[in-house]
Amino acid sequence: MVYRHGYQGRQRRVYHSQQGQREFDNLILQYYINNGFKELGSDNLKTFITIKFNSMSDAKERLGMSVSDIRDHYFELQRRLYGA
Repeated sequence: MVYRHGYQGRQRRVYHSQQGQREFDNLILQYYINNGFKELGSDNLKTFITIKFNSMSDAKERLGMSVSDIRDHYFELQRRLYGA
């Protein structure tokens, strides 16, 4: 895939992707702080995606991740919280 915008365009995409990940993580962590560990259940991932992005396709685009990568990222966040 060739992008016409070069380095600046790539840098901007990476920044926005990282910003989207931080915002998504912050949403999940805020729910965890307010409501406890039950918010981290895997069944809540779809709810968080809907709250933040409205749809999985929007989440994939904004986060720059596949569905599998989003799920893995969610579980990695949990591992970091619990030091496992």
